Amino acid sequence: MHARFMAQLAITAVVALAPAWVLAQDKKPVPPNPVGAGGAWTQSVNKDAAIKGEEFDKKQIELIQKVTGYFNQMTEIKGGFVQTSADNKRLRGKFYVKQPGRFRFDYSPPSRLVILSDGQYMAIQDFDMKTDDRVELSQTPFRLLLRKDVDLLRDAQILEVKEVDDVIVLALPRGGVPVGFEVAHRLKVPLDVFVVRKLGVPGHEELAMGAIASGGVRVLNEDVLYVIPDAQAIVEMVTATERAELERRERNYRDNRPAPDVKGKTVILVDDGLATGATMRAAAAALRQQGAAKIVIAVPVGAPSTCHEIRNAADDVICLSSPGSFIGVGQYYEDFSQTTDEEVRDLLVQAQTPDL
Repeated sequence: MHARFMAQLAITAVVALAPAWVLAQDKKPVPPNPVGAGGAWTQSVNKDAAIKGEEFDKKQIELIQKVTGYFNQMTEIKGGFVQTSADNKRLRGKFYVKQPGRFRFDYSPPSRLVILSDGQYMAIQDFDMKTDDRVELSQTPFRLLLRKDVDLLRDAQILEVKEVDDVIVLALPRGGVPVGFEVAHRLKVPLDVFVVRKLGVPGHEELAMGAIASGGVRVLNEDVLYVIPDAQAIVEMVTATERAELERRERNYRDNRPAPDVKGKTVILVDDGLATGATMRAAAAALRQQGAAKIVIAVPVGAPSTCHEIRNAADDVICLSSPGSFIGVGQYYEDFSQTTDEEVRDLLVQAQTPDL
């Protein structure tokens, strides 16, 4: 089972870390039982479905070479991963890669699995099964991605190649915009803001009875509204006030540009961190109402409980750091001074300028 997980991860890495889809299978023969009697590498795709190199058009070859170039230039990378196991369970965790050939995959609870490599050998440590299987890295699918001269056209059978053009980064202003700018720049996808205003209970504004968001969406917390007398009138009053402020901010940030159409798109929703996650939940719910095909919440840091609980609000969650000592987002920034409206506008203009 472990070996099959790793084969899936190796293939997923190709399609997840670059702005093009290149689904590949190792050309080299599958070694028998590389991790002992209990495990074996498995082929989970049909060889007959593979595309021969001479069948690619010029655009497809450029995309494959773009992905190949990404892995050849990469020296270090870390992030989160989501993996679907053979029994259709979703497993999550964090990964760290450092060339040449060193990596570590830490699975989140309830899994107690660590997969790591020192550049020569790969170890699969299962703390539940109390097993520690080892195999030469050269006998695993990872050799395709962690060698010094990655060449997918030479070493892999390509199953599918297509360019992804339906991704957008939406940043929660104001603090999420500098983070979102870097994400959009690295992925070479559009950047915009997604303005959310909390609807606080009058006199207890920190208690959210709902939220409004870009695009005229309103999300209500029925549990809170249930205990508020004359709740409908209060909601309409607070909504009118917050709607005016939301529209002011949108005009200010976008310079009267219309809000982006997210219907059918993959939205990467970015903020500078997660504390309670209330605003992020409202944003995700609003995007769902607007017809986003997939929502990925991405933050550099967050409270462990929030990073875990918010997973039911999105399709994927990337929370790079969730330290147990978390008190507030600001403690993990060298400079956490307030982002200004002018800085937000400048970054949005830069994001629309090619090669910036």
